[in-house]
Amino acid sequence: LFPLLTAVLFNRYKHLKLFLIAVSVLTLLAIAKALMQKFIGFDPAEWRWLHEGGSSTHIIYTGTRYFSFFTDAASFGCAMGFAMVVFSIVAFYVRSKSLRLYFLVVALLAGYGMMISGTRAAMIIPFVGYAFFIVLTKQWKVIAPGIVLILCVFVFFKYTYIGHGNNEIRRMRSAFHATEDMSYKVRQANQAKMRVFMKEQPFGVGIGKAKRAEPGDYMYGLPTDTSLVFVWVETGVVGLILFLIIFVVTFVRGTYDVWFKIENKRLRGILSALLAGLAGMLACSYGNEMLQQFPNGPIVYICMAFIFMGRTLDKELSSEST
Repeated sequence: LFPLLTAVLFNRYKHLKLFLIAVSVLTLLAIAKALMQKFIGFDPAEWRWLHEGGSSTHIIYTGTRYFSFFTDAASFGCAMGFAMVVFSIVAFYVRSKSLRLYFLVVALLAGYGMMISGTRAAMIIPFVGYAFFIVLTKQWKVIAPGIVLILCVFVFFKYTYIGHGNNEIRRMRSAFHATEDMSYKVRQANQAKMRVFMKEQPFGVGIGKAKRAEPGDYMYGLPTDTSLVFVWVETGVVGLILFLIIFVVTFVRGTYDVWFKIENKRLRGILSALLAGLAGMLACSYGNEMLQQFPNGPIVYICMAFIFMGRTLDKELSSEST
């Protein structure tokens, strides 16, 4: 319903700007809460949650994973990765210098929030997001240095041990050696078990059956862990294909509009930022269950609606300028 309601209720350019401002403010609030957890400490409710099981995944041998007011550190880290990509790009396409500085500050703080979340899957968001953005620019003066920068960062994490004494950098570096991680191996083993019965379930085990399995059910004791696996299990290969087609159509439509249809430079930059963030979140959903989490899912689907409304928003801006 989020794309539909967005198209009906928030179909003006000013609504897109308000959406960005709202997300940026919520991002700052999330970062503030995470910083309170890191430098002041957890509140009583958070300590209770940690003592009742949360500590097994959030206070680990590599250090504490901060989760702000999100359900867990993974959801928080991915939200911050998305915010970093979107606002760092949007900052270069707004007129106001003060707003540009504001968005850059939000992007930098979001990057720090992503680091202290200890969420390795979130690392894929800036890599995929910025790579997708430099392709959208169609400018070699951006593409060439952008590719070099991304490769340098990749080499830094994959093939060096620079800054390895820092907990955040060390956790982020482990994302580039995912196949050696025990959690990755457990997920692969669980998915192998799912393939056995999913061969006979082309339409899935049913909506709601992946999370509320009881003894004797297919999914009892098998966490889905990732968004794509979740969709596959509940709706089968048919549902997964339809789900991915929606994203493919969004990327094709959005890319085509940015390249050939959108005339307003500011709008073109903002839509590119949304597409970049969306690409990063889809890639991240292969490793974490992000697209069904609040608030990440709703934000992603609202972005998809704005991407499809790009031509309408461009016409609105063109009529105002004439």
